[in-house]
Amino acid sequence: MKLPLIDGFLYQRRFLPFVICFLFVLSVVAGCQNNAAQSGDQQAVLAVLEKNARATQNENIEEYMSTVHPDSAMYKSSKAMLPGVFAAADMKCRVEESKIESINANEAVVHYTLLTESVIPNDPAFRNNRTKQIVTMRKHNNEWKMYSGKVDKVEFVQ
Repeated sequence: MKLPLIDGFLYQRRFLPFVICFLFVLSVVAGCQNNAAQSGDQQAVLAVLEKNARATQNENIEEYMSTVHPDSAMYKSSKAMLPGVFAAADMKCRVEESKIESINANEAVVHYTLLTESVIPNDPAFRNNRTKQIVTMRKHNNEWKMYSGKVDKVEFVQ
């Protein structure tokens, strides 16, 4: 169904929490070959989540895209969608919890909880939400990047 520009914009704002959750799902990874390397990789993987949340909050497309694996199926669509998302709402984002489920030299799976809130109190265009997500990260040029993910649960909060 093709939506007119205004209806499309309203549609985009209405489903913005889900779009944001999906974009964030694209952020987590790790890898290692021994305990020392694993510890460093674990820290690097979790740092990708924090960087992604910070980039979203700062509406920094370049920084956000630096956390997404360029071979990810969602790379191009995320890059195209972010300007509209950032134009539609001003958000605060915070990783509340994170747990690395598995990690090896090239791939990590992370469960995390992300709190996303509008900077405008009682914003009618954005519903504050807490999402539980699972993200798979892979290395690209020896750096962890979000490769794929899914939202397990969305909870709307006050």
